[in-house]
Amino acid sequence: MASIFTRKYITRPEDTSVYFYVDHILRDPIAVHFTVYYVDGSVERMIGVPEIEATRVSTGVWYARFQIPEDAPYGDYRLDFTYTQRSIDGSDIESSVSQLFEVASMIPVTMTASQITYADSLRTLLRDNNPDAYYRFAPPVATNIISGFTEEKGYLWQDEELLVFIDIALASFESTWTASGASYDINRLSLLNHRYKAYVLYVAAAEALFAEAVRWISEEFTYDVEGHSLSIDRHSKFETMAGAFYDRAEKELEKIQGGTLFVRGVKARYGISRGAALGPRISGPGLLSYLQSSRYK
Repeated sequence: MASIFTRKYITRPEDTSVYFYVDHILRDPIAVHFTVYYVDGSVERMIGVPEIEATRVSTGVWYARFQIPEDAPYGDYRLDFTYTQRSIDGSDIESSVSQLFEVASMIPVTMTASQITYADSLRTLLRDNNPDAYYRFAPPVATNIISGFTEEKGYLWQDEELLVFIDIALASFESTWTASGASYDINRLSLLNHRYKAYVLYVAAAEALFAEAVRWISEEFTYDVEGHSLSIDRHSKFETMAGAFYDRAEKELEKIQGGTLFVRGVKARYGISRGAALGPRISGPGLLSYLQSSRYK
């Protein structure tokens, strides 16, 4: 299986090591060099400079240490090692060996069926499920290929990020009295009652939009040159939508809690706050001591 690297990643011995044997014994070649190629079908393009000297790890073990360029196209690559060994008769023999690897936007993660279902639902809710159709004014990717994603334009949120937002939403739900002390996390998503799905997705969507708002703060600017002005303000729009989803989550939780009449003898008075739904409000200084009296033991 080919290794998968991300942009700006620096390879390590465990990533690209090669082993040189002579008569089944590890022996050092006279010289070991490597060259990296980007492979797009039948077209190959060299990345960086050719014949870079490899790094020796131990006797007979060498590796290619290099950094994936920040603008490296996503896709398939080939790493060619060329080395020289001295034969028994004293002549030098040049040989080569190749390794394949892939450059991807993120290292793929293995997702369970429940995680895939929730991530797909969240992506649909965020209208991020079909970038080629929805992001009409977004520029296409230069290489026209986004590994694992779409043919023209990439998703705003990657699967790993969506799982983080869903996990935060599960933690939010776990903190409410409706969860009744049950433990929910991203690895036990299949145990979540279906009636809570909408709340979890609304909170996750709000977290995703808020994260995007934070990202856009550093991308905004305003300038005015000779009467021509331009202002880019996108973070406030994402933040506004995040608030709208938080509101929907609160209303959804109200419906869920409205279906629960009593919890352990305490009548529920339903109320929540933005971003964190609290349990039944208990008022009156003597209520708890009254419930703890001998009459209710």
